[in-house]
Amino acid sequence: MKNLDTIDKLINMLGNPIAFFFTLATFLSSLCILLAGFLPYSFLKRMHYIDIYDKYGGTIFIIVVVSFFFLIVQSGMICVKRKRDKEFCEYFIKQQNNLLKDPDAIDILKYLYATHPNARLLSYNNQKVRLLEQFELIIKTVNTAYMDDINNPLFPYILQPKAEEKIKEIVKYKK
Repeated sequence: MKNLDTIDKLINMLGNPIAFFFTLATFLSSLCILLAGFLPYSFLKRMHYIDIYDKYGGTIFIIVVVSFFFLIVQSGMICVKRKRDKEFCEYFIKQQNNLLKDPDAIDILKYLYATHPNARLLSYNNQKVRLLEQFELIIKTVNTAYMDDINNPLFPYILQPKAEEKIKEIVKYKK
């Protein structure tokens, strides 16, 4: 069980963006120490590097190899994360645009725009309201519900800037 905890901590460490720079610093500094072994012997003797290299040369080499491996793994994780983030952003924008073409959603946005910038009560259980909120076109102003009907709570909502711009375009286009 402890081995799984250790592996889980290692994976979390590798996924941490700060750990990437720590690993990069470890790799570069240990690589510099390792490559310093190729300097002239007289220079190494004056720096007392020969004694350090005799004692810790193998350890430094292992640190270089391990930190290089971690850098490769972390770079791969960063590339995969960026790809997923880009795909999600494209999906999110596509869904926003689909909602902005939906007549039911446009009616709700127009309803909110009629009293903009003041909030209006909308049914929390309405599918279009939930989708508009999920894709950040509208937002609740408070977290407490107005309850006339316990099965259909009403929350005050306002428009997000992107939805406001789109509704302005629609209103301007119809004039």
